[in-house]
Amino acid sequence: SEPMWTLRVLWLCPLVSLVSPCPPGCCCPGASSLVLCESLGLRSLPRSLPLTTSALSVARNQLCDVDHQFLAFSGLLELSLGHNLLSRVPRGLPSSLESLQLQENRIAYITSGALRKLGNLTRLDLEDNHIRVVQPGALQGLNKLQVLSLRGNKLTGLPRSLPPSLTHLDLSENCISALEPPSLSSLVNLQSLKINSNCLRWVPESTFDGLAALRSLDLTKN
Repeated sequence: SEPMWTLRVLWLCPLVSLVSPCPPGCCCPGASSLVLCESLGLRSLPRSLPLTTSALSVARNQLCDVDHQFLAFSGLLELSLGHNLLSRVPRGLPSSLESLQLQENRIAYITSGALRKLGNLTRLDLEDNHIRVVQPGALQGLNKLQVLSLRGNKLTGLPRSLPPSLTHLDLSENCISALEPPSLSSLVNLQSLKINSNCLRWVPESTFDGLAALRSLDLTKN
């Protein structure tokens, strides 16, 4: 799914004069606080990105490695790196981030330290990658995370230590074969859970005990 802010402003770009220091080919509505550099065939980040950027999309490019290239953007709140060639979660992302979009890359593992300093995240999109393993502790410390999508990966089990702050969790289109009740018991704020299109054969009776906030549950196509 595309970031909502991207969809809202795309129509503005032809009407907005590109203010310096907007990078060539990019669109900067909102006096450079929002920068859109999508579908430009980029293999590296534009060099002239304004340090005042608070929302950046470099989606639909050919980026392979952007490690430590965002540290100077101390006010960056939203970052879309979807539809690129990344093989892992980039290192050195700013701790200010609230939304991180990494859908449709080539990520296979979420290591225990990959998200360690991103305690302000409220949304994390990892759908349609090749994720087989979310290491124990990889999601610990994400105490503000509300929306997590791991749809369309290769998980065979539930990630451990899911943040209790989650309200929406999408695990559809994986190959999860069993649900372990302890993995979900801490999700007291969870409102929506999607585990459709997996490999489940049965669900223990106590699996969803304690999920008092749960309003939507999808177990179809198992």
